[in-house]
Amino acid sequence: KSPIVSTCPPANISVAQLDKMMGWLFFLGMFASSASAKSSCASEAECAPDSEEAALLQFSKGEHLKTEGASDKPSAWCYTISCDKVRWWCGAREECCPLAGCVPTPAAPAPTALIDQVKDAFNSDAGVMVSVADSYVLQSDLSGSLMQKLLPQGLYGGPQSGSMVDNMGVIFPPAAADHPAAVCAYTCDSGTQHRKNTGGDKDRCGKYPNSFNATIEDMSGACQSNGISTPQEYANYYYLVPKQTGGSGGPAVYWQIQRGNCHFDTAEEAVESQLALWHEFASRISEADYELLDQGPGNYNEIVLEASPDYANGLPPIDAYFWGHEGPFISPDDFVSSDPTRQSAICCIATQLCPSPQGPPDVPLIEIAQQTINTGFDRERTFQQLQEYSGIVEAGGYDANQIFREIPWEEVCDQAFLGTCVANPLCVQP
Repeated sequence: KSPIVSTCPPANISVAQLDKMMGWLFFLGMFASSASAKSSCASEAECAPDSEEAALLQFSKGEHLKTEGASDKPSAWCYTISCDKVRWWCGAREECCPLAGCVPTPAAPAPTALIDQVKDAFNSDAGVMVSVADSYVLQSDLSGSLMQKLLPQGLYGGPQSGSMVDNMGVIFPPAAADHPAAVCAYTCDSGTQHRKNTGGDKDRCGKYPNSFNATIEDMSGACQSNGISTPQEYANYYYLVPKQTGGSGGPAVYWQIQRGNCHFDTAEEAVESQLALWHEFASRISEADYELLDQGPGNYNEIVLEASPDYANGLPPIDAYFWGHEGPFISPDDFVSSDPTRQSAICCIATQLCPSPQGPPDVPLIEIAQQTINTGFDRERTFQQLQEYSGIVEAGGYDANQIFREIPWEEVCDQAFLGTCVANPLCVQP
């Protein structure tokens, strides 16, 4: 926005002279205005700056131009004159001018970069919502996970986890108000592809059928039906429940929370309850009992998303693609060079998105580091790592600056890099 030209009168002009000059200006302006076919201002927004301005150039009926100190809107008379006339009297600018102290309107702050919005969302209670690709095709999906600084850091491995140690996916708009709507939400991966409603039809918010353990099926519906109304009640209810003991290797304990898990109506409830469960888990279990666990809650939650009728295939819009992996930040070239024979998600991203005739996508590519990539059904941490997690939470949580960064598309779409990638015919454009 251009700086506003000061409309303060010169110091050597008296008030009486100014009154006379402004009276003539007002008369001539009104004459011209009455002859004009241009429309009057329809709203305050067309003629005046934001309401927080200390003072605005005002028009007062039958009098000269004057200021109305600390007014938050133009006088009613302003709206009887064409917008062009208002602008002309306001120093020939495309807006009205603040006069108090002749202070120009401050420039609007630059829009925050998406990577900063992602970090801010990660640091908030609501978290940032991502969705791991459920195939080798990178596109939006109706299943998401909320990442947050106090939660364990982990991402779904996806079907491609058998051949890739990294993964890929999309990031939804970071602001909580812009998250896709949730149909239901779970504190961990809950095998929603297997759940059914009372009629026996597939229902991702239904119960988990289990002919071998009726308790699992009974408790796997809505959390409210289990008498759960607070995060701590959820943590108390599901601590090491449901479980199955035994196994060929000894007295193993299978904490089958994924199958017996109940669902919440909102993502917020699921995140709060996930935090409560992990706090209960980490502070309560002994190392001896922990070592018996062969299965436990996964690191990531599962949010079942509502289809978006305004978008193709009902898939919600995205703001970025992501590449996720274990360990600290690493360049795509160094990641691939560490094992040139293996397939990788970063190469899958490159081979399907870079060859576009229009060039790279118009949304950013964000690297997500320090993630455990797994199916969500195994005990994914050692006891020492569980204690380290507790220490991180007590210190304020994970550092977003060590988890998220933007990768320039030039690095991924470079022909030399593409030449090092192991081809996978399944990595095709959606």
